[in-house]
Amino acid sequence: MKKSLFFAATAALMMLTASCGEQSNKQASKALSTPNTPITSETEELPIQQEFVPELEYDPAPEDTVISQITNDILALPEMQFPHAAVMVEDLPSDTEPYYTVKGGSNMDDRFVTSFWFRVYVEPEYEIKIWDIVFDSVLSLEEWRKERDK
Repeated sequence: MKKSLFFAATAALMMLTASCGEQSNKQASKALSTPNTPITSETEELPIQQEFVPELEYDPAPEDTVISQITNDILALPEMQFPHAAVMVEDLPSDTEPYYTVKGGSNMDDRFVTSFWFRVYVEPEYEIKIWDIVFDSVLSLEEWRKERDK
């Protein structure tokens, strides 16, 4: 008796579950098959996302233009003519430090090896200087080359 009652209850529960799932599947497929039909909570589906429209033109900020110029100018220096030469802008100008801090070196597969530190002043006039981090001194390229070649 207990076994037959258990099987009857299990069969009734399975039929109820199947009919509920069938009903929600019909609602979902109807909503998905009908174009321009908003999906509602009745269908228990996520709302359709709006189509992404990318911007057609990129207008670089003035900061990007300055950084590009700095990068190109430092890479053109005779001291930067070696394999894997690369430049990294470390810091942008601030109220207390009115220059770009830039390092030049070699971009290896797994690391960046710094050879030179630069400070690039944009105002009042554009000038690239060498920053000696050991002595914390800043020299013009001309002064640094004279000191280096002694």
